[in-house]
Amino acid sequence: MHLAKRINQGQKAIEDTVMTSPVHDNGPEMSVTVRADREGRQGYLVPSGSFDLAHGMSVARVMKDAGSRLQGCQSVEVDLSHVDRLDGAGAVLLARLLDRLDTDGLRPHILEDRNMEAARLIALYRGRGADRLAPARRMNVLERIGAGAAELPGTVRSAFDFIGHCTIALLESIRHPSSIDWRSLPRLLQEIGANALLVTSSANLLVGLIIGFLGVSQLERFGSVVYVPELVVVAQFRELGPLVTAIVVAGRSGAGLASELATMKVSEE
Repeated sequence: MHLAKRINQGQKAIEDTVMTSPVHDNGPEMSVTVRADREGRQGYLVPSGSFDLAHGMSVARVMKDAGSRLQGCQSVEVDLSHVDRLDGAGAVLLARLLDRLDTDGLRPHILEDRNMEAARLIALYRGRGADRLAPARRMNVLERIGAGAAELPGTVRSAFDFIGHCTIALLESIRHPSSIDWRSLPRLLQEIGANALLVTSSANLLVGLIIGFLGVSQLERFGSVVYVPELVVVAQFRELGPLVTAIVVAGRSGAGLASELATMKVSEE
């Protein structure tokens, strides 16, 4: 009886093991496997091999039928101790498999002490998927007003904090002029001012033309077309010109500076 039971268990383990042909990656042959075992209502999932981009096709094939062998289990323990290599591509595939098991009610649990780095990487991608699939609830008018009122003190505090930092930086630059890289000032003046001259001139020209057309159409009724040039000069050069220039420069040059700072932040400069 015991011998027959052991033989049946061995055959079941072999049947639950999903194998693929070796994948060549400029090195020794290696196989990617996902072994699915179960003891009663408890399931065990043991991936082994290299779960990376080079073996992506093999990983996708072995993932396809791994979850179906665990149907009926109350929980599934995932052992990552046999994973030799894991990158973002392999973590995404494993995270999708675990999400599929979780959707089916199998409650997968990763044994983090077996391979802590792999468990953290898979948990990162599972968290992103959960955030992406979570339905967004629309707030009503009162909730939006309350959220805006709750964020107002933080916004005001951030504005005053920014003004304070700018003031301190200005005073420090006056006290210690050598702390500023004055050699980059001509380049910044060219990027912010000179390179934006064409865009700002075009915007002001179009605004001036619109004011002129509207002035002609409206003042013609009263026989005051002669005042249209004065209207354009006063309205455009005195009032709207600085405003349009500031908006265009802030939109164009400010976006360029923001992208440059973001690149420096990513590269840890």
